[in-house]
Amino acid sequence: MGRRGTAVAAALLAVLCQPAAATPRSITIVNGTDVALGDVAARAANEQAWAPLTPGLSAGARTRITIDPDVCAYDIRGSAAGNVLAWRGVNLCETSSVTLNRRGDGVLWVDYD
Repeated sequence: MGRRGTAVAAALLAVLCQPAAATPRSITIVNGTDVALGDVAARAANEQAWAPLTPGLSAGARTRITIDPDVCAYDIRGSAAGNVLAWRGVNLCETSSVTLNRRGDGVLWVDYD
């Protein structure tokens, strides 16, 4: 095999040996707080940039989002009455739905379905 044939074979082998791209997954986010959330966004837990999910999510409302199946921990945030609420390290693996909750004293938590 000539030099060109070797290069083509190496390139083809590199393509064939790459892992298949993971298929994005859909997750339902539920606003379990007693207030509307504005500017709902998410990011992988160790990332800087936030990706907008929806401009608003009324109390009790739900929305579907698409996530990277290779990332489990996400931060999710929204605004309410001029305050930013952030649920950190939300595990979106092995779940189909996450409910964002807030107690009257401001404590935040999530429930998984």
